[in-house]
Parts: sequence; structure tokens; C-alpha cells
Amino acid sequence: MKSFTRFWKDEELQEHFLNALKAVVRELKDDVIGFEIFNEPWHGEFDIGFFESKILTEFYRKAVKIVRKESKDCLIFFEPAVAASPVYGVASQIDKTGKDSVFP
Repeated sequence: MKSFTRFWKDEELQEHFLNALKAVVRELKDDVIGFEIFNEPWHGEFDIGFFESKILTEFYRKAVKIVRKESKDCLIFFEPAVAASPVYGVASQIDKTGKDSVFP
């Protein structure tokens, strides 16, 4: 859990991740139909609602911009935090439409 908390607090570490994503998209964009930004993101020590609505949504916005710079046509897959699931009785707080959308 601490490693996820550190990742979400550390903008430099996230920047490394996003640079790696950019390299993967650049290399594979003509060979795949799409990219998943982050598989099963965990909220670490953050409140799940705050994590999804603020931290994860903003991270996804940055990632979407990077992917779109490299490929206008590929699909982009994203998912809520693992704990934001009907299994746990928690609805996702990721804004998928409107002015605060992951895809503005």
C-alpha cells in the first residue's frame, strides 16, 4: 500500500511513468487497437472518493493528452480504483463527462 501512496504523491515518479507510456504508444500505436493507462489502480492511503475525483482523474487527463499526441485514433482504456466497485459498495468518482471529464 505504501508504494501506491508514494506513487500518487510523487509527481516526478508519475512523470517517469507517463514518459514510459509515451514511448510505448509511440512504438506500438500502429500494431494495437488501444492502450490501458493503468491496470487496477489502487488508492493507497487516500480516501477513495478524493483519490478518484482528484488524483486519479488528473493523472488520467495527463495520460490521455500524452496518448492523443502520439495517436489520434487508438482507443484509450481506463478503469476506476480497485476499491471503487459494486463488490465493495462504492461507486466510482471519476468524472467521465462534463467540464471535469477525463476526456474534456
